Amino acid sequence: DGTRIAFHSNRNLTGSNTDGNNEIFLWTQGVGFTQVTNTTGGDNAFPSINADGTRIAFHSNRNLTGSNTDGNNEIFLWTQGVGFTQVTNSTGGSSLYPSINANGTKIAVESTSNLTGGNPDGNWEIFLATIIQHTLTVTKAGSGTGTVISAPPGITCGADCTEVYPAGTGVTLTATADSGSTFTGWSGDPDCSDGSVTMTADQSCVATFLTNPRPDIKANGSDGPLTLSVGTNLTVTVALDPRDYTGQSADWWVAATSPFGLYWYTLDRGWVRSDAPIRTYGGPLFTLAPSEVLNTTSLPVGNYTLYFGVDRLMNGALDFGQLSVDSVAVTIQ
Repeated sequence: DGTRIAFHSNRNLTGSNTDGNNEIFLWTQGVGFTQVTNTTGGDNAFPSINADGTRIAFHSNRNLTGSNTDGNNEIFLWTQGVGFTQVTNSTGGSSLYPSINANGTKIAVESTSNLTGGNPDGNWEIFLATIIQHTLTVTKAGSGTGTVISAPPGITCGADCTEVYPAGTGVTLTATADSGSTFTGWSGDPDCSDGSVTMTADQSCVATFLTNPRPDIKANGSDGPLTLSVGTNLTVTVALDPRDYTGQSADWWVAATSPFGLYWYTLDRGWVRSDAPIRTYGGPLFTLAPSEVLNTTSLPVGNYTLYFGVDRLMNGALDFGQLSVDSVAVTIQ
């Protein structure tokens, strides 16, 4: 589109070419220079850029991808956000002077190598390389919400859940749940199981987000903050909507901070003073109608915060990374 120019130079245009090697550079309107290759010795030259400036074909005798250990002159493709792909791979001969088409999927090249089996005499011939590409599609499942991004860039799902990558590209997907949701894992094609895929074929990966349990704690029917006079009745209730986690084993916690320390509510002993967490209940999550955990008129003057939470890892320990919690603040004056 005329806003980018690819060229080769042995000058130190960006501060990264102190050895004066022939490197590929990209000039972008309004941005300036980017050094695309950075090698020691050898030659990187004669770049050809596609229409939108996101792909550059060039020849090089450097081992840019790990597949040119013999230092032969080969054709390479640089893709923005992805990196280098080695297009030709021959022993002896030379592949030079590439010319890439507008959409970056075909490269014409001069070569003395026998790239197709039809050039056994090693004559200079014109070859056409078609860049094999594969499509990565991300789908989100479950009632929760979240975003998936990719490295190399291309997917922000969200809105953009599909990207085309050159064959062989390794892509890492990262899923981040929104507040109130949890990312529970990958499914889809077999290579998606850990969120890292290699684009040897079209791939379809599914990220599952579940809606977290919703605990609710109220003081005198209010979410607070609540201010009461000394001697006024205070009734605290807890309720739970397990949402996507109905039946999953979890730890339940009811606690309160007070002017006199930290208290925990237990089913068998009521409220217990302890600096260490004491679990209220361990077992399956279920729909809990509002249930009373405190009914008193005898709280002294001071500030109190009461908490009700469930953590989805049932082990008797308070796992904050798995915790869904609600709180209510009460002041007695």
